[in-house]
Order: sequence, then C-alpha cells, then structure tokens
Amino acid sequence: MLVAVTQGSRPSLQRELATSDSCSATPRRLSSECGGVCASHYPCLVYNASVDCDDCEVDEEEECEYFCIEYAKFPSLEEFVLLVPFSSYESSQEAAAREADSDFEEEVGAMGDDTDDYYHISNSAVTQIGALTLDDSTTQFTLAGGDSATDAVKSKVAMVAFTDSDLISEQTNITNVTIHSFNLLAVIDSLPSMLPSTVTRLDLVNTLLTSFPSQFSALSALNTL
Repeated sequence: MLVAVTQGSRPSLQRELATSDSCSATPRRLSSECGGVCASHYPCLVYNASVDCDDCEVDEEEECEYFCIEYAKFPSLEEFVLLVPFSSYESSQEAAAREADSDFEEEVGAMGDDTDDYYHISNSAVTQIGALTLDDSTTQFTLAGGDSATDAVKSKVAMVAFTDSDLISEQTNITNVTIHSFNLLAVIDSLPSMLPSTVTRLDLVNTLLTSFPSQFSALSALNTL
C-alpha cells in the first residue's frame, strides 16, 4: 500500500501502490496528467482511491488519487527539484561496483540527505515519468536519484521509464537541467528531444553513460555539458 507521510515540513511517498478497477490512470506514473485536481503547473504521482492518502487529491469521476508536487514550496517556482530515494533496483554496474569495492555501501551511506528541503518519492513508488508542464517562471529542472540533490556514488542509480517524447521539451523557460544518479542507458538517444532547445547548461552525472550521442547538437543553445 502507498501512503503519504510527512517528514520535516514536506510530504513524501514511500510505500507500495494498490490498484482500483475504477481508476484507469497508470499507477506509479509522474506526469502533469492529474485529473484536473492539481494546479496547472504542478505535476503529480497517480495511484488509486482505495489507498488512504491524507495528502492526496481525488478525481471523484474515476476514483483516482493524485499526490500533487507543489514544488513552489520547496524551494520555489524558479526551481523544480525532485528526489527519488533508492529502493530495491540494482543495475549490473552497481552489482559489479559493490563486488569490487568493499567500501561501496559505506560511500552510499555517507551521501547527504536533502529530503527535508525537497519533495521526494521513493523509487518503489514511481516507475514512470511522463510529460511535465511546469510554471513559466521555472528555469531550473533537477531529477536526482537518492536522498541528495547533489551527492552521487558512481553506479548507484535509480531507474524510471521516461514514457513521453516531450518530457519538458515545451518548457522553453527552462535553461538549466540536471539529472543525476539515474540509469539513462535506455533513453540517451532520445533524451535531447525530450529537453527544450533553450537549455544552456546540462549536467548528467552518474547516469551509467560512457559517451554522449551526436543528437545533443540539436540543443543549439547548449554551452555547458
């Protein structure tokens, strides 16, 4: 069962999802398709009304419940930051790193914890990310695997499927994009088209990539990679 809990001052989602026959929305999916229950510039995580969630909004017609990411509160509308704390997912690269380095777990445990400062959704609760429509004043976009918005341990990553080709491509107000500690191997060829052409700085950190595709040349404003 998935429940919303409060740690510090901002809500988070950490547990497993239930299912409901009346809700047609895809569970564990983060997007801006929120059944009209969240503010237009707030994305949401969808799951079902059979789960008790005090911090969720309900689409009464389909009995879907949505956890609205009201990111203006953490920290502001200018910056969208979402942490995806690690769950049970383990890449082959992580398994190899753990085998080769006896200090691997200690290094992971020493990573910072920013969960009091930003919204966070456990990787067990979010498995897909679709198209996001953010506020026009949002200029920075950060997706971070783990509890930290900045710290990373090589090969320790979260995993989601990016299900729409226009993740934030229509958000021409966004100029800075950071994705760290996510497995991007399956999406790297299409990632440039998911981003707005206005991006001037792109930071891809600890994403299991060994090279960047030529498609990034389509981001004509990009000056820092």
